[in-house]
Amino acid sequence: MRLAPVALLAAALTGGPGCATDAGRGADLVPATGLSHYRFDAPSGRWTLPDELAEVSGLVDDGEGGLLAHHDNGAALWRLAPGATLEIVAVPGAPGPPGDFEGLARRGDALWLLGSPGLVYRATLSPGGTTAWRQATVLRGVCGFEGIETAPDGGLLLACKYPRAPRTGHVLLVRVAADAAQSEVLAIDVAPVLNATGLRRLRPSGLAWLPARAGRAGGAPARLLVLAGKERVLLEVDAEAGRLLAWRRLLRARHRQAEGIAVLADGAIVIADEADGRAATLTRYAPAPP
Repeated sequence: MRLAPVALLAAALTGGPGCATDAGRGADLVPATGLSHYRFDAPSGRWTLPDELAEVSGLVDDGEGGLLAHHDNGAALWRLAPGATLEIVAVPGAPGPPGDFEGLARRGDALWLLGSPGLVYRATLSPGGTTAWRQATVLRGVCGFEGIETAPDGGLLLACKYPRAPRTGHVLLVRVAADAAQSEVLAIDVAPVLNATGLRRLRPSGLAWLPARAGRAGGAPARLLVLAGKERVLLEVDAEAGRLLAWRRLLRARHRQAEGIAVLADGAIVIADEADGRAATLTRYAPAPP
């Protein structure tokens, strides 16, 4: 079944003015990082989102060259097809549970939706829409979570935005086993970022795997992007070792409230920003040619 478009928006390819030394400022802590393939002072596309996604939160690639997105006050999904114009279609499905939702992950036709207290819901995606969301994992009392991604071992990775027991100079990720029977905390040392920027902490808002060329080619360890939206920082992390590999600062004129991040099949990094005195936006950064 084809999903009927609910909105068709012209691309707004002009970003706000800003300082190029801020956009893309950062460091590579090891050779040949994934982020070294991207220029964050020169987006390859930028679009305005409609009112339905003014509070856009989770973002994930849909496996077909587009994106799936949700806002933070409901489990309804939209499919986004960014091109010369941005086509947006509502994804049919049963009404989801009430709550504050802060992330979306996909593996094949399986979807996971993250509730900030640590409730994770699962549904199945098909051409006709989604099945009902059912509770899959509960991690209460650990963190206020924002950001979810699938793990290579079949489990899930969740980002702690507000840890119950914070660790100075670290970003915390929780790795949940595939059977949800156990979990472990990964503490990422981000002192190099804090020392370079003068920031006191980083608060994650999204997770996404880097493409194979940039992150996992040649036997390199799997690499994860961690978006800290409030601080406008993008981290590249070795998710197996829990080690920071690189970081970049994003331009405030383009990213006032960065909430969601996804990587498309062509390697483009896409970041969704909530409305914050301006319309919500979607910004794409294409990798440099091989």
